[in-house]
Amino acid sequence: MHKNIVLSGISLVIIVLSSLAILAGTAQIRNPLNQVVGTCTFNCGADSSCTSTASLSCNAIGWFTARSDCPGGYGCNTYNCGVYYCSCIDGNYESCGGNYDGPYCNGNLRETRDYLCGTGQCAYNVVSSEDCAARSSENIGDAGDAPLVAGSCRDYNGCSTSSCSYADIADSCVSGSQLIEYYATGASCTAKSYGCPDFELAATDSDGGDNPSANGACTRGTGATCASGAFSTVVTGASGTDACEGICGTGTNSCVYREFFVSDSADGCSGSDTCSSRTYDPDTSSNTCTSCGREWGLPGETGSPCTGDDSNEYVRWRQCAPGSCVSDLNDRAACRSQNSCVMNGQCFTDIDDYAKEKCRAEGRENDDECKKGKKRGARNSVDKDKMYKDTDDDGRMEGCDPGTWITPTADSVHGRVVTVEGFGINGVEIRILGTDYVRTTTIINSVNGSYDFGSFVNSSVSYDIVASRSPYSPSVLKDVFIPDFADVIIPTITLSYGSDLCEEDCTFTSDETCHASCQGTNGCMFYDVVAAGICDAVHTGFRVDYSSTQEVQCCEGSPYVPVKIKATTKINATNVVRITRNVWYEGKLVKMVIDVFS
Repeated sequence: MHKNIVLSGISLVIIVLSSLAILAGTAQIRNPLNQVVGTCTFNCGADSSCTSTASLSCNAIGWFTARSDCPGGYGCNTYNCGVYYCSCIDGNYESCGGNYDGPYCNGNLRETRDYLCGTGQCAYNVVSSEDCAARSSENIGDAGDAPLVAGSCRDYNGCSTSSCSYADIADSCVSGSQLIEYYATGASCTAKSYGCPDFELAATDSDGGDNPSANGACTRGTGATCASGAFSTVVTGASGTDACEGICGTGTNSCVYREFFVSDSADGCSGSDTCSSRTYDPDTSSNTCTSCGREWGLPGETGSPCTGDDSNEYVRWRQCAPGSCVSDLNDRAACRSQNSCVMNGQCFTDIDDYAKEKCRAEGRENDDECKKGKKRGARNSVDKDKMYKDTDDDGRMEGCDPGTWITPTADSVHGRVVTVEGFGINGVEIRILGTDYVRTTTIINSVNGSYDFGSFVNSSVSYDIVASRSPYSPSVLKDVFIPDFADVIIPTITLSYGSDLCEEDCTFTSDETCHASCQGTNGCMFYDVVAAGICDAVHTGFRVDYSSTQEVQCCEGSPYVPVKIKATTKINATNVVRITRNVWYEGKLVKMVIDVFS
């Protein structure tokens, strides 16, 4: 332990060796501020009062054992053995009334004082001084005006207990969207406000936002939040381009339109800094539909404005077989089957689909005979208008089979030609007469007299079927009905020898009447099938109406436009006798006038 003893106003340092009498040893030398300034080695020996200066050595710089201005020098106090030291050298510590060399406050000034030695003196010299109020402020924890780093500004404001006092003003978030940033500026701290616009980068959307009626792209921005005394930025969400997703037509909403738009993230700022998305049914708008590769706004039977995004939605167009109608890619409709036909924006059911559905309803879905029967009967069913239509306004009904308008035909038309004895005749020509059809003639090339027109004969029509081969007389089957999609077996035709052989002028050898059955035999050649039909059973040479404006002279004449001339007579005679008679002339009733005069 040590004590400060003031002798005549001079501060002394006491080195206390021990609370007991210690005759030899080493002790620390401390100044009045309790700072170690050196060590003393002593050896008092038998001199319990330690009065011998020879027994002391001191290595403390600036400390001396005997000075005339340090009364007392050294010695022992009454309760322990010690050595007293005193320094009067500037820069070390002295005491004057409890004041020691060092820093002191003088108002806002911080002074370093050197107190002078001497009895009764309390004077000092000011070695250095600092105006604490003018001291430069300091940035703590950040580099100053750094809103992305939390910190504070140290503002020196006066002198207190021998040092400059200060206040640390920390950066602070007023809210998640506002920061007050403090930073050193000269001897003070400057406050600066930062907000979301300084850090948040807005997202952008080229189509104006959540707008499925137009395609666009959303580009995300940067979010920002003020927390713990600093702003921080964050990138959330993802940029995206509006587009179709999924596989259309494989189920309900099997494809969707994804729309990207700007939105606010979960940051502290309220601006739209990221991208969000939602999906739309392609039926929402023409853009959502066409972006998924589907067709918008077609007429038809699906009830959906977008065709093809869901299952059982098909874009169909008018497809026509030759002779049934004219195909048209622009005549389109939304249908529930890919086998449907279209006419003027209306869907028509495929005949095969109709037959399958009917058999399925009867529990006979896998019964082929059921489906064939339903198909043959479709034309006469209550649902016929869903499958059949006169597509070319020729008075004949076309059918949908499958996905294409066709003129329905029989599956097969076949039969035999035999002699009166029942033997098949080879080389017979079989012809179908009555109306237009795909195939009119076939030649038997079989010793058993069999022929087959295949599926080339239009159905739901009655025909005359003629068999001819020289030297046999032609044979005609009248009004043979050919049902739809049927396997038609024509009754066996018998050829015999007789007088009814065709002449070159299309009459029989036995009469003067035109016979359509002679067409193509022995050089007989009607102008066309129309002429053959209207001249059949008409006397040769007669003129008949070919159309509303033309006539034709049977059997083999060509159509012509008749010229009507009114006949007039002028007789220069006194006696005239006139005879008038109605007579047939070339198949027409005409007035015959006979004038007799002299």
